[in-house]
Amino acid sequence: MANSYETFEEKIRRLATYSEQYDTVTLNEIVAILGSSSNYVIILFLVTPFLQPIPLFGLSTLSGFLIMVSSGLIMAKKPFFLPKFAKRHVLKGSTLYAICQKLLAIFEMTKKWLHRRGRFMSRHILMRWINGALIGALGIALALPLPIPFTNTLPSISIATLCLGALKEDGMIIAAGWAFSILTAAYFATLMALPLHVVFE
Repeated sequence: MANSYETFEEKIRRLATYSEQYDTVTLNEIVAILGSSSNYVIILFLVTPFLQPIPLFGLSTLSGFLIMVSSGLIMAKKPFFLPKFAKRHVLKGSTLYAICQKLLAIFEMTKKWLHRRGRFMSRHILMRWINGALIGALGIALALPLPIPFTNTLPSISIATLCLGALKEDGMIIAAGWAFSILTAAYFATLMALPLHVVFE
């Protein structure tokens, strides 16, 4: 398992070295190397389809539920949970190595505006609990089957920003995630208030 102060880039480099040594790598081994960071990676994959204004019914409910589960694991600092049938699923070592190299190249390109600063906002246990709880709350918002534009988009942007900030240990990006979360809460509060305004007008 990765130690508590190993950065995400260091974990990716270790995963690249590991994948270079073996023909195949199981999902369980990948999650073990990524540690609690695996939750942020999975969540980023889950929110990607919703970074557009049109709601995706059904899919958003499932994704929101999985995000809520992952947020609890973030708070407990546990790796992403894999069911038994998935743990032995394998990827080619060469394929995983190529993915790791591409990720490291992206990190290098974005280091000027996405880098380690205000690390206590991702490392401190209280901050981890706050960020995890916030991701869980946003997951609930994402899961709501609302046929209204941006009800999937705003929670997803907030979640993605928080995850990126945590992975890069960038307190400024995490703070931006909090700001997006406030905007999301205000949008949903407005949606709830409008019907009441019509009824009691």
